[in-house]
Amino acid sequence: AAGAAPRELVFTSGGTEAVDAAVVGVGEATEARAVWCDPGAHPCLRAACEGLARARNAPLRYIPTVAGAGGLHDLAALDAALGAEARGALVAVSVVQHETGGVADLAALSRVCNGRGACSCSTRCRRWARSRSICK
Repeated sequence: AAGAAPRELVFTSGGTEAVDAAVVGVGEATEARAVWCDPGAHPCLRAACEGLARARNAPLRYIPTVAGAGGLHDLAALDAALGAEARGALVAVSVVQHETGGVADLAALSRVCNGRGACSCSTRCRRWARSRSICK
């Protein structure tokens, strides 16, 4: 009922461990050269992004947000900001902002990242904890 192959499932003791495993795993697998983090993300996602950036000696950037929109991402500004460092960048977001409840538009985020050659990693930890990465 998970909709995934056994090799795609990883069980962890909690959400923080799952988020860290996803961000570091995707970042290392894709050899992230820049790390973009959701500024309104849960502290465990921000910490994982900070740690990955330090470990890879990569710049840490924050995804632009729309003023007054509950922390939702400004994808046009992200598209423009990714610029030359997009290829090889990891863009990590929370599906739901933990303080405002704003829900990320993952389809649009994926289009921006895929169009620029970046990899997106989205996390959510509620009932069925799942981290999803989209790299093309």
